Amino acid sequence: MFNGIYDEKQFAYLYDMTKKWLELKMKGKSLGNILSFNNIKNVFIYGINGFGELTYDDIKDSNVKINAFIDKRADEYINGYKGIDVLFPDSDLNKFEDYIIVTPEYYFNEILNDLVKNGVSIDRIISLSMILES
Repeated sequence: MFNGIYDEKQFAYLYDMTKKWLELKMKGKSLGNILSFNNIKNVFIYGINGFGELTYDDIKDSNVKINAFIDKRADEYINGYKGIDVLFPDSDLNKFEDYIIVTPEYYFNEILNDLVKNGVSIDRIISLSMILES
């Protein structure tokens, strides 16, 4: 473990994401601005802890609607989180048309593969860093 929690590679991902997000904020932009500009109106946020909560905070006051969180520990959020439903990753997500923002960047490929195996169109899955780089 690099800092007692993450290994060095995970820490590098977190550093890179934080740096990109801070640069975005310094330009006066938000994730909500970027999503709206790209005509994305409805999203799910994959992951609650860490960047998931920050993603929620950066989108909530925009024109983009957060319809649900997706989390492997959805059973810990029976009453939802911040007033929003929390779904398991293996829920029937294919019946929705929302984009899914994957916040655990380090595990993006694994999560992407799991969602696609569950029937979610790859076109609807975006990583947090994809938004931050746009």
